[in-house]
Amino acid sequence: MLTNFGFIDAFTQKVFIEQFGSQAIADCPEIRENLMLLSALVINKDLNYLGLRLAGENYSQQDLESSMDTEIDSAKADFSKTDKQIILQSPSLELADYKAQLISELQDREISTVFVYGVPMQACIDLCIALKQEFTTVWLVQDATKSYKANERQQAKDLREHGIKLITVRNLEQYLEL
Repeated sequence: MLTNFGFIDAFTQKVFIEQFGSQAIADCPEIRENLMLLSALVINKDLNYLGLRLAGENYSQQDLESSMDTEIDSAKADFSKTDKQIILQSPSLELADYKAQLISELQDREISTVFVYGVPMQACIDLCIALKQEFTTVWLVQDATKSYKANERQQAKDLREHGIKLITVRNLEQYLEL
């Protein structure tokens, strides 16, 4: 059974997922069910979860709301080192704004394998590549991300060149042997 793993939910907020979001990504409703399944898995099994969320005055309050509206979104920003489900806020999608804190939180929890999902896909790709330099195994949950471009499948395959593994939500639970 896999141990020392965690999920990174990258920016699944209404700003990107909902049609009315100020930076809406087309066809995000196609991945909504998979995002809900991942949220349920994390909640029901009390798994390690780090949610990345945009914060700041450049976005409306509605844009910044989570698109999942689950109890996982009540994970507090004022968390302790023992909390398994936390939210990290970032003023932008730029890796430099959140990478150091994210890596520190993962290392504090002794996580060596990460599963990344969310939107926009380019943010997930950049994050996967950065994390691969620090962690043993990095997975992209390929059917729980969407791109502004319509070439998600090719973008995901290109990640293999960086040592990133691909998995689907359907195969994830079986892989984790939960």
